[in-house]
Amino acid sequence: MNKSELNEAVALVQQVLTALLGTLQPQAGVPGAQLRTAVGALATNAAIELNDSDGPAQFFADLAACFEQARVAGADYAAMDAVRALAETFTPVQPAGVAVMNFAVRVALAELAQILSLTPFDSRQDVDRALDQINAAFDLAETVAADSLDNVAYRALIALHGAVANDLSTRALPLPRLVTYRFPQRVPALWIAQRLYQDATRAADLIAENKPVHPLFMPADGRALST
Repeated sequence: MNKSELNEAVALVQQVLTALLGTLQPQAGVPGAQLRTAVGALATNAAIELNDSDGPAQFFADLAACFEQARVAGADYAAMDAVRALAETFTPVQPAGVAVMNFAVRVALAELAQILSLTPFDSRQDVDRALDQINAAFDLAETVAADSLDNVAYRALIALHGAVANDLSTRALPLPRLVTYRFPQRVPALWIAQRLYQDATRAADLIAENKPVHPLFMPADGRALST
């Protein structure tokens, strides 16, 4: 690998690693420290591992481990998706840079799939929104793999995409839908919960969905779960 190709790839790696650190939450604790250690080690060794005479297998394993550790440390869907989106903005011209870009996108998708598998949903609309987001992300990655005739990656992406879609669709079936309510004026969340569900404890659901300035003054037109 010539110097120009190596420098381009390393520069992209550094951006991905910085973005992974950006997923850390203040309360990340030991898992967060482990992510910082993994990122620091790869940032130091990326050039050596990418240019290894036996191939870059160790580099890609270490990069995948950084993504996995970011998820373990608490990266949520939005944070991990931001890393994926960043990688998609890269415009490498050398093979090593292209490989780094594609790998980062694909590993991010794998982590997003795991995050979604552990994400609880309150309504079918929430699942639909998540499915729309992940479908768009997979569609682009699948197109890139197909256009580059990377059959192995394409089949893996299709299989993972299908598994995610099936999981979300299955979990959506028993969930209630969001419906709208309308009252002549603003009323307390407790009153609405009692009126709609005969259960004042459901006020928390209404507050979470409508985000009023104060629970005593819910919007006259708002949203509620159907059951």
